[in-house]
Amino acid sequence: MIISPPFLPSAISGESDKEFVTRAMSGDAPGQGSFPVSRDLGWHGGLHLEAPAGTDGPLAVHAIADGVIVFMRRPTPFPVAPSVPAPDDPLNYPPGWTSDGVVIIRHRTEIGEGDSAKVEFYSIYMHLNDIERTISKDAAIYRKDKIGQAGYIYGKPHRIHFEIICDDTNLEKLIGRTTGTLDIRHDGRTDAVFGTMYFMLPAQTPIYADDLGVLQSALHEGNAAARQIAATRYAEARAAEPAYKTTSELFVGIAYESGSATVSTWQEDGTPVGQALPEPDAEYGLYNRANQLYPNCPSAGYELLRFGRVLGPDALMPADAAHWRMISYPGGQGWVDLRPDLIKKFSDADFPHWRGWFLIDDDTDGDSRADSRLLADVILDDGTTILDRTELSNRIATIPAVRTALARTICKIPSEWDDRSFDTRYAWLKDADKIKDTTLTAPFTEDQFGKLKAHLAKLKLWTDAGFTETALWHFEPRAFISIFRRCGWLSLSEFRQLLPSHAVRTGTKNKRTVVYWEPVPDQTAGEQSVTGLHRVSLNKTLRKYLVNTPMRQATFFGNALQETQWLSRLSEGSGSLTWYAPWYGRGFLQLTNPENYCNYWEWRGRMISTTLKSAMINAYKAIATVSPTSDRTNTGLQDSNFPELTNEITNWRKHIEALPDSDAIEERLTPSDSAGFYWSKNRMAKYADEVHTLERKAVLTDKGTKVYYRSQAFWRASASVNLPGAINRTNYLGLNGFDSRCCAYGTSLASLTEILFPNALNTLQLTFPEGYTPKR
Repeated sequence: MIISPPFLPSAISGESDKEFVTRAMSGDAPGQGSFPVSRDLGWHGGLHLEAPAGTDGPLAVHAIADGVIVFMRRPTPFPVAPSVPAPDDPLNYPPGWTSDGVVIIRHRTEIGEGDSAKVEFYSIYMHLNDIERTISKDAAIYRKDKIGQAGYIYGKPHRIHFEIICDDTNLEKLIGRTTGTLDIRHDGRTDAVFGTMYFMLPAQTPIYADDLGVLQSALHEGNAAARQIAATRYAEARAAEPAYKTTSELFVGIAYESGSATVSTWQEDGTPVGQALPEPDAEYGLYNRANQLYPNCPSAGYELLRFGRVLGPDALMPADAAHWRMISYPGGQGWVDLRPDLIKKFSDADFPHWRGWFLIDDDTDGDSRADSRLLADVILDDGTTILDRTELSNRIATIPAVRTALARTICKIPSEWDDRSFDTRYAWLKDADKIKDTTLTAPFTEDQFGKLKAHLAKLKLWTDAGFTETALWHFEPRAFISIFRRCGWLSLSEFRQLLPSHAVRTGTKNKRTVVYWEPVPDQTAGEQSVTGLHRVSLNKTLRKYLVNTPMRQATFFGNALQETQWLSRLSEGSGSLTWYAPWYGRGFLQLTNPENYCNYWEWRGRMISTTLKSAMINAYKAIATVSPTSDRTNTGLQDSNFPELTNEITNWRKHIEALPDSDAIEERLTPSDSAGFYWSKNRMAKYADEVHTLERKAVLTDKGTKVYYRSQAFWRASASVNLPGAINRTNYLGLNGFDSRCCAYGTSLASLTEILFPNALNTLQLTFPEGYTPKR
């Protein structure tokens, strides 16, 4: 799922994603369009948002994700001078005009592997003052497409009411359950795993004072005598009396971000325990750490450090290898082994209750008045007895922590836009007893009740949009968008959108250098295409190796799309004719030369004899040093020169380009996983995390002047895996196919991020690369 806010303000340098979403979705004052309750503790299934200011006025409303328009209603024009809204117009309900334009989008996408992670939800954009002429019912719409302009809510301009809803089936797919709190007796879901990783430490979990992480590292360092001493010290430390044993469940979270990690601890009610502990360079250094701690199978060790459990096919060696992290506990800090099975593992995809996620579905009387004990518990948040409704409203208005907690509730409530149930939902407004604890001074008269009914009848949409349920699940939209921006799992359609419509390629014609502007074919369709066969394993690779931000993914695919000839093949074109054959490029980020292949296999826990590895590497180097390059011959690298090279090893090599043998799992896994290995080994994320300052590059091609976009951050990341000696080069020269990579980088940026592209005047105004057509 790729998702963004309904308003898209320009980025601010150094701004976090949370800050961006918050700035893009401002509004919702308590009692004035907040979630899940608004005025007088009435259920309110969405947020009132105010359009941020842009250079040419309030920003437009955009689709938050790809989908299909299932309902639309063009707005009634707002009367302008000399006309004024008629006092009896139902849309001019006190205290002012409310726009009735609306668009509803059904989103069908994926957040992970398999049917259990194929999700459907709806986004509702209410009170639009204008809708784009291109918008029509049943038409496809894509993320960031312009919908229209925000309108009026009770006389206040530039506002929308915005909702995100789903049914029972899709709630279970989206968050893994439909009732209660998260079941902590079992590990969390594995089909969808993203964001922070969590660990439930049961009572009596030992926590040690000694730095067992450092002692574990020493087990594999130095000579045999040094390792024996380290093993003795490590065993003694593990056998020592722990500094602390947990007296109840504690919950530990490990968040990898911007190269480092942060380790936090909470009680089950969400109360923080001690300080959050930083681990500088823990993310960028994860590859080296896995090799250091788990040399027998670093790949599995990497997953243990990354997820807290091994999700892939590689086996942890030894099976009981520890995962030591320093955590805060009540009264201090110490070291705990997070690997044991008794410690249950989760992620943000499980929507854990200790992080504030609660389901509210106990108000079933069908009226709009929130009479939920579960809701009151969230508002009270301190174990006190229930207060009256006025006091509950005051807590929402005056205590920021209460509003934060309410933002993480997911509520099953009737829609205010369902005209079938108006009388049931609002009859309490005429009841003198039920309005005593509200801002109303008297019950509604029949005339007032009729005017409200007429007003809402003009805004109704429920059955017209095809909804039959009387109540659906409502998410706080800001919280929903924020958490699923961490997901990073791409659907087949989203993979297709990464491809550029055209690409620049530098070649020769009649012995002269020519720059070609060539169409890029769409070869992503069908289950037997490269994308169809490998998109699940590729998504798992992005998840495993922390290619999990839009900029990282755009950097990854800017290279991978070009190296796979636009997702058409998994090996280097004419690779068998190269001087370094049979060790030519294979995989999504092509591995070349025997050293890289052997390093990857050792990463996966496969034994390669030192003699064989050295012989192949030396043979490669001997040929590579021959100059001029035209004199190089590949006879010294042929498999027949290496008696120790077994059929098993040559099959491993085939797997990386998905050539079939008897191991279908490896054929699907290794083209992607080898790319993730290469990404992590070369610390590509470090360069991808740098500021991407886009440069517009105009080139004269065989089809006239064309444009692509480049940046030093993308150059540095690309060079780290293809031309390491040129990382600091600023002239963009020497990297094979860099101009083509930039074409893929540009469309990947447009598909994955909210970045703007410079136009010919070097002004950041373009939402899509100049001269390219989106593949949809």
